[in-house]
Amino acid sequence: MKFTSLLAYLLLSASVTWSGTALAASEQEMNARLEQLFSSHQNYHDFFNNLKAQIAAKNKPEVAKLVAYPITVKLGGKKVQIKSQPQLIKNYDAIFTPDLVAAVSAQQYEDLFANDQGLMIGKGQIWFSGVCRDNQCKKSTVLITGINK
Repeated sequence: MKFTSLLAYLLLSASVTWSGTALAASEQEMNARLEQLFSSHQNYHDFFNNLKAQIAAKNKPEVAKLVAYPITVKLGGKKVQIKSQPQLIKNYDAIFTPDLVAAVSAQQYEDLFANDQGLMIGKGQIWFSGVCRDNQCKKSTVLITGINK
């Protein structure tokens, strides 16, 4: 009986160790992918962490600051162009539905989908990417570029 308990303990310990290593490797792989696509990863990682925290806290003004305007969303079955932070805040609960909030909450950094268009949360519910701040696009800010419900 002691041998069985010891074996179970060793298998559990190895499993925890391997899963921790796999998680770190996955985060490293995501970082490398973003470096390849955008020549940086930290601003995307920071943005993602901040977005998750602000949505979880229902901090409407801060979430509104994380959006590239104008942005088109579906409200009441119709496509509506949201042109400003105040307009997004006014419609926040209709845009950031419980399903959308759940998708953001469940998303892990290392599991984000990334391509040259940006990063995708869930099944495309939210897209974010670097948005140019000047004509030559030498400066950019990571912002939400798409919200799909």
